[in-house]
Parts: sequence; C-alpha cells; structure tokens
Amino acid sequence: SIEFAPYISAYTGGVVSSTSPILIELTNELPAVELDAAFKKNPFSFTPALKGSTRWLNNKTICFDPEPGQLKAGVLYNAQFRLKEVKDVEKSLEKFPFSFRVMPKSFKADIYPIHVSSSSPQLVTIEGVLHLNDIADLETVEQMISIDSKAFKNLSLDIKQGEQPLSYVFRLDSIQKQNEETSIQLTINGKPFGVDKKFEQKITIPSVETFSYMGLRKIHQPENGLEITFSEPVSDTQDLTGLISIPEINSYVTQVKENKVYIYFETKKSGTISVDIDQGLKNRTNRKLNKASSIFHLKRLT
Repeated sequence: SIEFAPYISAYTGGVVSSTSPILIELTNELPAVELDAAFKKNPFSFTPALKGSTRWLNNKTICFDPEPGQLKAGVLYNAQFRLKEVKDVEKSLEKFPFSFRVMPKSFKADIYPIHVSSSSPQLVTIEGVLHLNDIADLETVEQMISIDSKAFKNLSLDIKQGEQPLSYVFRLDSIQKQNEETSIQLTINGKPFGVDKKFEQKITIPSVETFSYMGLRKIHQPENGLEITFSEPVSDTQDLTGLISIPEINSYVTQVKENKVYIYFETKKSGTISVDIDQGLKNRTNRKLNKASSIFHLKRLT
C-alpha cells in the first residue's frame, strides 16, 4: 500500500512457482549488510506456515527461501514482513502485509506425427514433448510417461531434458512395422507431478509395404502451411502438381521430406480449405497410395 512506499519498493505477489523465493525489496539500500547471512530472527510469517530461511540477497533485498516442497500448488499464502526488524518506522508500519498464490501444476503434451526414413522404411520413430509449468526432475517425468502395446514387447522410451525450460523430449525408436496395422498406447499420468490429470493417445503404426495417408496438421514454422504425413517416404522425384492440391488457394509451394509433404502458402482471414490427395501419389519405390483420392476439410489457417 502507498503508506509503505517510502520503505518498500517491491515484493513477491500474484502467482508464483512452487520453487520461488519470497522477496522484499527496500526503497533504499542499507549500508552495513552481511550478504547471504541468515537472519537470527525471521522477519517473515506465513499463513499457512512455511519452513525456510531468510537472508540478505543484496543491500536492499531480503529473501526468504522456502524449504523444498513447502510451497503447495494452488494454495494462497497470506504473509507479513516485520519491517521494524530492518528499519526504524512508526508503529502503524511495523508489519507489512502481502499475499501470493502458488500456481496450480499443469502439463500438456505434443505428439509429433510418426517419422519413417528412406534408409529404413520398415521402421517407425515416435517423438513428442512434455511441457510442464513447474519444475520436475527426470525421475518424476519417467514415472509420468508410459507406453503399452499388444503387438510390441520390451518397448523403451528415451526421455531427456528439452531445449526449452520445463520441457522433456521423449522418443521411441526403431519400431518394426508388422504385416498388419498395429498401435501403441501412450499415457501421461500427472500424479507423480502432483496433478490429477491424465493424457492418453493411441498412435497407429502402419503395416509394412503399405503406402497410405496417416494424417495432416497445421504448421506455422518455418512458414505457414500444412504437414501431411504418409506411412512411407514420398517420392522426391515425382511432380506433385495435381497429386496434392488445395482448390481454394492459387499459389503454394510443396516440399517433400521423407514420409512428409509440406505445403506452404499465405494465410487468409476467413473461409475453409480442402486438401485433395490423388491416389497417383507414389512412394520412393513407386508404389501408389492404397486408397482413392481423399478430401480433408480444414478451418482456414490463421
């Protein structure tokens, strides 16, 4: 509040992480401060109570470090900082009240379309990314992600830290295609992370020596467009004119990368588009699509 402005310039408030320190920043520096030295008498109090230690972060910032696991997801904490412990103030300003809430934990998963290389068209790779909104170690993430399949035994996921903070990449390599279409069930259970949420997705593994359409998704990088996935690498010598078309769009560019075809175009604000895939499309061994041409209706990409 405004009456504390001459003494306190900033403080922890709003929504914080479960690993956040609790800070009070004074308006003016204090000349004689022992940095990182623990306070003998803790100037903070919290409801619900928190265990931790208090130290000087610099000459004007006091830091309370909660012990690991003390800050509970979703909980509102009412706090008081006893300003009188560090400054001589009038009685009405001896205690500074403030509050903050620990963010509820959550996660989301992105499962990428299957990858099939021209060097090993009989093998499938599955990859995805788990995005967390709070810190978790690798052991916790390993407990969250599981796979199951009647067709495949002894499957093993490789899980590692992603490039982005709070993200983990998981990958399942060298899945052998069978004579018939099979599937793998991927489950992400939030309980080890402290979230009452479950993500499940059935991933189709195409049969061997079958060239078929697998799916389509919007992309925005490196350009706006579509990514179309097939069960085998697409011919990179075949002219795609008339084989993959978007009637509503006059100008677009196609690019073949292994078992995917990328279509890039400028987006428009309204309307829908349809993608026509002709059965004459071929894979790297000149096998045609197993089904007649199909039409996929999509919302206009914006």
